[in-house]
Amino acid sequence: MLSKKDEPDTAAKILSAAVTLISQAGYANVSMRDIAKRAGVALSHLNYYYENKEGLFLAVIKNVKESYLKELTLRLSAPSPEEKNNSFLFAHAKESMRNTTYIFRLLLDLSNLALWSEPFRKEFNSLIDDVAEVLAAYESSDMREASKQTAHRLRQKARFFLAINLGISAQYLADAENRDDTLEIFDFIGSAMK
Repeated sequence: MLSKKDEPDTAAKILSAAVTLISQAGYANVSMRDIAKRAGVALSHLNYYYENKEGLFLAVIKNVKESYLKELTLRLSAPSPEEKNNSFLFAHAKESMRNTTYIFRLLLDLSNLALWSEPFRKEFNSLIDDVAEVLAAYESSDMREASKQTAHRLRQKARFFLAINLGISAQYLADAENRDDTLEIFDFIGSAMK
C-alpha cells in the first residue's frame, strides 16, 4: 500500500517513464507494462494514478504542453528589437525542434490521436488556444484589443504556427539524414514573412 508521502514521487516516476518511452517509440507501441517496468512500479500503480493508457497519455501531453508553452513564453518574453517580428517565431521553432525533439514527437502523436479520440481532440484544441494566448502576449499592445476579430486572428496564427511546426517536425523526425536541410525550411519561412 502506498503512503501519502510516496504518492507524488510514484506519480512523477510513472509520468517520466511514460514521457521517455512514448517519445521514443510512440503511443501505439508502448504498453502499460513497459511503462510500469521503466518506472519500477507495479502495473496496478499506473491504473491507480492514471486510470488507463489514455489517461496516462493525456497526463503526458499536459505535462509536455506545459513545458512547451513555458519555454515558448520565456523565449518570446524578451526578444531583441531586431527579433521583434514574426520571423523570430520560426527561428525559435527551429532552435526548439533541434533541442527538444521529444516534445515534437509527442505533439505529432497527439495530433494523430486527435483525429480519432474526443479527449485527445479536446487537448489538441486546448493546445491551439494556449499557443494563441502566448502569441497574444507576444503581439504588440495595439494588436491586443479585446475584439472577436483579434481573437480569431490570433487563433488562426496559432493554427498556422502549429501546422508549420508539426509539418516540419514530421519531416525532421522521418528523415534523419537530412535534418539540417529540413530545419532550413524555418529560415525560408522566416525570411518570407519579413
